[in-house]
Parts: sequence; structure tokens; C-alpha cells
Amino acid sequence: MARTKPQEIWNEFEEIKSYMTSQNLYSTVETNEKFYEGKQWEGLSENSTMPKPVFNVLQRAGKFMVATIGSNDIAITMTPFTEVADEIERIVPISKEIENIIEIARIKEQSKIIIRNAFVDGAGYLLLSFDPSVETGQPVKGIVKSQIIDNTNMYFGNPYSNDVQSQPYIIVALRQHISQVRKEAKRLGISKDDIEEIKPDNQTDQVNDDSSKLVTVLLKFYKEYKKEDNVKQEIDKYTGEIKEIHDIREYETVWFTKTTCNVTLIKPTDLGYRRYPISCFGWDLIKNSFLYTSPMTANIMNQIFINKSFAIAQMYGLQSAFPKIIFDKSKVDMDDFLNSTSPYAVSGIDMMGKFLDFIKIPDFSNNIIELGKETISQTKDCMGVTDASLGNVNPDNTSAIIALQESSNVPLEIQKQGFFEFWEDTVRNIIDIIANNYGVRQIMTEDNKLATVDFSILKDINFNLKVEIGTGAQFSEIAQVNTLDKLVQAGFIPPDAYMKAVPSKYLPQKQSLLNAYYQMVGQGQVPESRGSTELDENAPL
Repeated sequence: MARTKPQEIWNEFEEIKSYMTSQNLYSTVETNEKFYEGKQWEGLSENSTMPKPVFNVLQRAGKFMVATIGSNDIAITMTPFTEVADEIERIVPISKEIENIIEIARIKEQSKIIIRNAFVDGAGYLLLSFDPSVETGQPVKGIVKSQIIDNTNMYFGNPYSNDVQSQPYIIVALRQHISQVRKEAKRLGISKDDIEEIKPDNQTDQVNDDSSKLVTVLLKFYKEYKKEDNVKQEIDKYTGEIKEIHDIREYETVWFTKTTCNVTLIKPTDLGYRRYPISCFGWDLIKNSFLYTSPMTANIMNQIFINKSFAIAQMYGLQSAFPKIIFDKSKVDMDDFLNSTSPYAVSGIDMMGKFLDFIKIPDFSNNIIELGKETISQTKDCMGVTDASLGNVNPDNTSAIIALQESSNVPLEIQKQGFFEFWEDTVRNIIDIIANNYGVRQIMTEDNKLATVDFSILKDINFNLKVEIGTGAQFSEIAQVNTLDKLVQAGFIPPDAYMKAVPSKYLPQKQSLLNAYYQMVGQGQVPESRGSTELDENAPL
């Protein structure tokens, strides 16, 4: 039985937090964030005259790797595992609605931030929810919303497993302003006495956190078994008797509660979901842990050395330009000497002897600069940011450059596949949410027609659904259109099938053209097909 009392949830939160502290997660994330932002000299005395150059190799490598993984658009394909025509017909309009949800919730933009968070912090999470209060212009209300969650705010019930869906429970910790939480509590009907118990806490592990104004709100997700008895009546074809058939199903559903350390804001509620509405993208997995490691962590010392190497070179340049003066203070008043523009007269000394000189600075070794440059090069190579991947090679052979760039991106293939898995989990979570909350709605189909869809059918289809994720780059779509051009010109497909297959953005007046075509068909004015069985090699692309 899940623990749902505020203090019980708080104790679970503290227990997992202790594990994350033992793994140095909070300190590592704080250091990585500062270095990525360029705050790489913090801790140096303010009175220090040492130059503080920043050659942010880590940020440069990070932006390249994030762009490599997330630059291409995401293409989503959903098909039932069973080739049943009815199921395929039901999936087609729903696929369009899922694309709309992704667009409205700005999940694609958020996924880029999650890649960045994974590179810097180790992992990034996306939390989906359903807001039933938003007007939709239809009898039913509610839309899907998304929220980015930092890895320092995600607490798994089993910290030794990275499988989100197999967790006994998941706690999401949100740091919110106390006035905001109290306002929400009042809206939810919480008693005045309980509202007064909502006070700032001392959770100071978060980066840039002002504990005097913030309170930790805990969202706990957990699963409970549910038993359903779906009774159906059938008539016995031999006796004519009506029989009841019991279809008993037992499965887990996701429950949810929202608390502070001592107040329940939302009581335990059965969401009806089969999946936790959380998807994760992690960089490099730590064995036997739900935590991930960042490529920045192992290269922090390299970044420090690079900065110090160039700081030493800059310091030498300043000392060479303004050398230290030594003098006989019994004969020279240095303040008068430096501030006077008139000749400085001194009596009682041998003018041929020196009473003032400069400290000679030893010759500077270029080895320090060369070592700094070599450290930059080796750091970039170890992180997979090579000259080939950046295109900094001899451009004499374009094919060779492309081949080098493709081979240099191979080390990121694991992260790319992890990103695709993140998107598959996100899509399945969307399906789970709309299956339980959307009800019956009118949606726009690919043909720009309104269709009435009962989204509850997804409860039965979701687990029999194959979700494929890949890149949907612009050139791929154009290649598909070119292929369709050749097929219709060769007579392999009729014009109406061609117009239905072409994406709407390439044929904005698709429905009008289809209507015109069907009108021509009715009037017997359709031009004859070329009827060729061979593709025309000279057909325009």
C-alpha cells in the first residue's frame, strides 16, 4: 500500500535525496551549470590581480553536440501491430491530433532544452499533465500540458533502476513561491488553518534558490492494481437463453497526490493512466542507478587548466609591459618622481651610478601556450568534437568531407537512439492521457475535414500500437514528393491518391483540387492516364 500522508511522502523524498547527495549530484550539477554559463573563475579572491580569461571549450562542444542530436525535425509514425483495417482507420485521424498536441504544448522546443540539460546535468525529464479547465470551443474542455523537470527535482522510488515505468513510485519536487501555493490551496478548498501551515522550508540544494520565499511541493505518482468486470450478454444460439459473460481484467493504474511537508493539496486520485506521464532523456547511464552522468563532468579540470594556461600568458604580457621598478628610497621620492613631468634633480650622488632600475622578467616559454592549445584539442577530441565534424578540413574532396563528418558523428548514435526513445515514451504518454481525458471530440483530419472521434478507443489500442520515431528532415519530405511525382506521371497511382498522399503544406488547396477532380470524374472529363509501366527517366524531379 502506497504511503500518501504528507509526512510519509516527505520522508520518502528525504531518503532518496540522501542517496542523490551521496552521489554528489547536486554539487556536480551546480559546478557544471556554472562552467557551461562561463562562470569559471568563481572562488578566486576579489583582490587577485590575475587575469581571468575564459576559453569556454565545454560550452562550444555542448552546443555542437546538442545541435547534432536535435537539429532534425522529429517524424512520428503510428501503426497497429495487427493489420486490421478498422484499427488503421481509427489511428489515422488520431495521429493528426497528436501532432497538434505536440505543437500546442511546444514539446519539440522543450525537447531541445532537455537535450541541453542532459549534456550539462546528465539527464532531463518531461512531465505531461491534463488541464481540464481550458476551453477548447467544444462541449468537452481540457488540453495536454508539458513541463520540463530538472534531474535534481526527480526522485525515483527505486534509485537503483533507470526504468521509469517499473518504479514503485516517483516524486517530483517543485520549488514554488509560497504565495502561489497558498493561492492554489485556497482555490482547492483547503482549510484556513492548513493554509497557514504552508511555510517556507530549508531545501537549499537547488541552484539559485531563495529558501526564505519558496516552499517545496511534492507530486507523488504511484501505481495501484485495479480490477474490472466487463459483463456482456450473449444469446445461446441453441437454447436461446441469455448468458452473461464476465471479462475480468486486472491491471495497474497511476495514482497521484500533491502535498507539502505537512499539508495535502490534492488527495490521492486515480488518473486512470497505465503509464507514468514522465519521459526521460539521459546522456550516459550510471550502472545500477537511475542517475546519468554528463560529458562535462570528466572535463572540468581540463577547462580549468586551459583557462589558467592563458591566464599565465596574459599575466606575463602585463608584467613585461609594466615591469617592476626598484630604487634607492634614500635618494628618490617615488611619488614625486612618478607624478612630475619636470626634470628630477638629485644632489650628492654619482650620476654615473644607478639609483633606479627595473626587475628583469625571465623569458616566457611558449610551451605553456602550446600545452593549453593541445589541451583544447584533446578535450574536444575526447568529447567527439573533431575538426572533421566541424567541417574544418581541406575542402578539396566534398565526398570525403561528408564521409568524415558522418563517421565522426558515430559516437553520438547512442544518444540519438536515446532521444528517439524519449520521444516514443512521450507519444505513448500523450496517447495514455487523451485516452482517459479527451472524450468525444471533433478534430481536423489530413484532408482538412472535421471528424468526430471517441478517444477512449485508445485504451484498447495503445498497447497494440507500434510507435516509430525518426528524423523528418526537409529533404526527406521533398524526396517523397518527387517519388510521388514520378509514380503519378508513370500511371502507377491515380491523381486523387497522389493528392491525398502529398503533405498539405506542399499542396495547400488539396481539398479544393480533390473536389474539382471528383467533379471531373462525374462529368467524364478526366484526362487519360499515360498508363506507362516504366518510369520516365527524363521526368522532372
